[in-house]
Amino acid sequence: MATIADIASATDGIHIPRLIGAGGGKSPNLTTYLPTRHGYVLVTWAREAGINDHAEVVCRSLAMAMPNAGTETGPVHGLNSNEQTPISTLSDPAGAHTGWHFEIIDPNDRITVSLTDVGTIYDVKHHSIPGGITTPADINLYNLLSTAATREKRLADERRIVLAARDATIRACLADGMSVDMVAQRSGLGAPRIYQIRDGRR
Repeated sequence: MATIADIASATDGIHIPRLIGAGGGKSPNLTTYLPTRHGYVLVTWAREAGINDHAEVVCRSLAMAMPNAGTETGPVHGLNSNEQTPISTLSDPAGAHTGWHFEIIDPNDRITVSLTDVGTIYDVKHHSIPGGITTPADINLYNLLSTAATREKRLADERRIVLAARDATIRACLADGMSVDMVAQRSGLGAPRIYQIRDGRR
């Protein structure tokens, strides 16, 4: 977890947790690097906006190739090559701006905000938090439940894709002359299930 206070006190940049996919859960092994000078810009904006220092900050995604790439100026200088390396495993096109899309969870609000690599704040949006969610504990529970639902749907979608690919491979093997018994042995499925897949049943 990273808070506004954590970012404010970081003297050598800070690693912000990143979300997995759209609205997904935080991964302990997936972070994005925020240099000190950019952190100062975010903290200054947040405090001026009345956001609590204990509000949690996560990176929803990275912004690549900003609209004014290579021409925009701001309160800080852009990222150098050493800073770009720990930000993401994504390749950064030469001359393109890198930015961050953050989500900030405050006890009374949920804010999405974007920050360019030259320190420009943009696309600030406030999102309502369901009624009854008024404390950090409530917000954490809400986030956990939302994350669990999102993860469950993603896993179900991934399972459907994997099973469809498996079934297509099984049909291809049968079409190439591999016996049902051999396919069953290699796939770990029973022969009756192989016949069902071959015939497109269930």
